[in-house]
Amino acid sequence: MVSQIKKLIIFPLLVLSLTSCDKDDKVDLTQEVEAKRLLQDITQTQKWQLVKMTGQIRNSETTGANMPWQEFYLFHPDGSFTKFMQRGGVSTSASGIYTYHRTSTESYLELFYPDYSDLIGSCTSAEPKETLVVHKNGLQSSWWACDGPGLWYEKVD
Repeated sequence: MVSQIKKLIIFPLLVLSLTSCDKDDKVDLTQEVEAKRLLQDITQTQKWQLVKMTGQIRNSETTGANMPWQEFYLFHPDGSFTKFMQRGGVSTSASGIYTYHRTSTESYLELFYPDYSDLIGSCTSAEPKETLVVHKNGLQSSWWACDGPGLWYEKVD
């Protein structure tokens, strides 16, 4: 009798642990593929172009030449970057360094600027930095999380 109770307890625990590990492994594998896709190419300079903007109003989306401004990032293999923006016929740029991070739920780049700049799209003014979240098809600025625009970037070959 005790042997049967042990089997009844152990079997469900075993099934639960196996399915739990399987799910976590799939999440980690997806993140690893995203990370490798992004980082593998940083042996040479990468250009990431702003391709889409979304606003706080539902279904408000602009792309291409219809966006209020154009911008792109150049990421260099040495860990530096430059952000370029053109708005109203005026071109500006700012440079800094970036670091790559991976958590259990997402991958992202932190961009650190040496000084404050109007080009920084961030939720805080405590530090001159911005965060770009790695997605399957590109990068997204985290600025949207605090009522900023949703900014989507794709790698340009």
